[in-house]
Amino acid sequence: MSKDITKAKPISFTYWFVFLVSVISLSQFFSTDELYAAGENYKATLVLIVSSIVFASTVLYMTYKIYSEEKDKDNLRTTFAPYEKIYKFFEKRKKDLNNG
Repeated sequence: MSKDITKAKPISFTYWFVFLVSVISLSQFFSTDELYAAGENYKATLVLIVSSIVFASTVLYMTYKIYSEEKDKDNLRTTFAPYEKIYKFFEKRKKDLNNG
């Protein structure tokens, strides 16, 4: 099967939004040392935990979207079991919604 690599797919608004959120959460993560230095330990700990969770979530979302797009194009070199399970779940759900 030949792959058409001549056309570039434009990046959606969702990708830009998730990327922006990840950059902001990472900057908040690195700014917690200022809060600790100011003596606001509880606030700094809360910001550290929340920003870590948000950053990890956005990175996982972006990597899953890349994985699913490459799988749709039949361009994967290897499979990743957790993403494969999620991909199969969404494919089954999409199929059920189209048939139902």
